[in-house]
Amino acid sequence: MKPEDLQHFNAQLTQGIAVLEQLENLLSSEREALSQRELEQIQELSEKKQTLIGQYLELNRQRVELLERLGLEASDAGVQQLINQASPAAQPVLLSSWQKIQDKLESLQSANQINNQVANRNLKNVEQLLSIMSGRQSKDRLYNQKGSAGHYRAQSRLGKA
Repeated sequence: MKPEDLQHFNAQLTQGIAVLEQLENLLSSEREALSQRELEQIQELSEKKQTLIGQYLELNRQRVELLERLGLEASDAGVQQLINQASPAAQPVLLSSWQKIQDKLESLQSANQINNQVANRNLKNVEQLLSIMSGRQSKDRLYNQKGSAGHYRAQSRLGKA
């Protein structure tokens, strides 16, 4: 293994950490926007999130390419082999960076699940308000062939008013 390969791998890890940190901040802002129901900001943050995810996927693709070129598996085991083949001085740095990426990915998954729960709660609240305003009850709900929610009562007293 060439020293340039290790430098390239370390640079990929460092860039990956930076992208994941940006994504972490973005998810925090998204949670706030979801809580405040700021639709324009949610849309803007969603676009930025897609861009950052694209950047991370590209870095990941490059990392997989490097591992395969070196004859290693594109997995955690392959990364561990690469780190073990590095010089004793480089191993702690690479191991720390790799662990940081793993930790960030777990943290992001958790933050994304929380945002999903907030969005789902907002959706349920809006559906409930619409049901109240239209005079429909949740028991009136049916699902069509596409799985979308519908109501079998076309009209009700409050809805006619």
